[in-house]
Amino acid sequence: DCPEGNFTCKGSKTCILQRSFCDGQIDCPQGEDEDPMYCHDFYGSFWPMVDNLEADQVTNDTCELDLVPDICQCTGFVVVCAYSSLSHVPSPISSNVKGITLDNNRISSLEVGAFNGYSLHLIHLASNELKDLPDGIFARQTKLRKLYLAHNKLTSLPNSLTTLPNLEWLFADKNNLTHLSLEIWDLPSLMWLVLSENALTLTNESFPVLPSLEMMNLDSNEISRIEATTFSNLNMLHDLSIARNKIDYISEVAFRNLTNLKDLNLKYNSLFTLGDRLLVNQVYLEKL
Repeated sequence: DCPEGNFTCKGSKTCILQRSFCDGQIDCPQGEDEDPMYCHDFYGSFWPMVDNLEADQVTNDTCELDLVPDICQCTGFVVVCAYSSLSHVPSPISSNVKGITLDNNRISSLEVGAFNGYSLHLIHLASNELKDLPDGIFARQTKLRKLYLAHNKLTSLPNSLTTLPNLEWLFADKNNLTHLSLEIWDLPSLMWLVLSENALTLTNESFPVLPSLEMMNLDSNEISRIEATTFSNLNMLHDLSIARNKIDYISEVAFRNLTNLKDLNLKYNSLFTLGDRLLVNQVYLEKL
């Protein structure tokens, strides 16, 4: 246990002072003290919800499922299988399960039918060894709301991910993504998109209409240019972060349609000047 006034790093015995939490400096081994889901209060935090599902904090006394793998625990309708050295989705799991957390395991691949038979609201696959996901793996997950794929080795996202009508949060940061195939995205409920720490350039790519998207993080990629159409369809966007890229050009009309933008982060790029009319329509901008 950490002494009073300290914060316990996730999945380790490292203790850091609470004042070091969300101070812009990574102190925990996995960097969770600066995780955007903790440090951003926009929609509340995803991590506290996940923390309540971790195996050392749950008991089967609250479980609403009849079938739970021996290696996992359960709370409500959620199966918790984190930190279990798993290489696959365990079984048996009751068909009325609503969430499966499989973070911090050794999963390198998944069968296309790994989640068939379930109607999931939450899938947590962060910190595994996934290099690719089969195209049909999420095809039947029409009720999926939160998907966490961070800290894997993915080079692309499966096509079935791009047509999830109820998906609200998608976190695919800390992967090896180079291309998004944005032309096939159909995610009408997506509110929060995190794609930081990949290898994206966005060359010849433009985000489609995402009518619910309010927050997007593209930090630490390989983006060098923001064209007129790159973000032109994202008129509901409130928070856009494209820091730590290689941006040396931004079209003067790149943000013209982003009339609801409140927070724009352009730090640590290769920009020398900003066009005089670049932010003329950002009447609600609070932070630059």
